[in-house]
Amino acid sequence: SSIPAMLRYGLTGNLCRCTGYDKIIRAVLDTASEMRGSK
Repeated sequence: SSIPAMLRYGLTGNLCRCTGYDKIIRAVLDTASEMRGSK
């Protein structure tokens, strides 16, 4: 299973789905990438 799919599963039932999770997932992935780069 892909990371974005796991994030979508984790968000299910927790947030409004009317606009989708694309921006939230992109932000999580960008932040994780930045955190990995700073170590």
